[in-house]
Amino acid sequence: MTRNITSTIAVIIVAGACGVAAGTPLAILAGIGSAARRGIITKGGLYLEQLSRIDTIVLDKTGTLTLGIPEVTAVRALDDATENDVLQTAAIAEQHSEHPLGEADRASRP
Repeated sequence: MTRNITSTIAVIIVAGACGVAAGTPLAILAGIGSAARRGIITKGGLYLEQLSRIDTIVLDKTGTLTLGIPEVTAVRALDDATENDVLQTAAIAEQHSEHPLGEADRASRP
């Protein structure tokens, strides 16, 4: 017996059920926090664990991934309308909406 307190504590944490019980939730929280700092929102630990089983990602027909920050990238006016006419009409249509996409045209304007 070495009577080294550091080694004794390390063995108790690694070998004991209490170390696993404390370590697992901490590891999941650390994973969720790390993902959130990178802009990836995870609903919870269960979903984070499920990510380890993913071997294929299927994208929609546009092939884009959503970053959660909607932005107007282009406005195409038809007939005699101007870009400003289209933006004004869209702003009027969504002015009372609380939908996040309603914020996209305001956020992308200078």
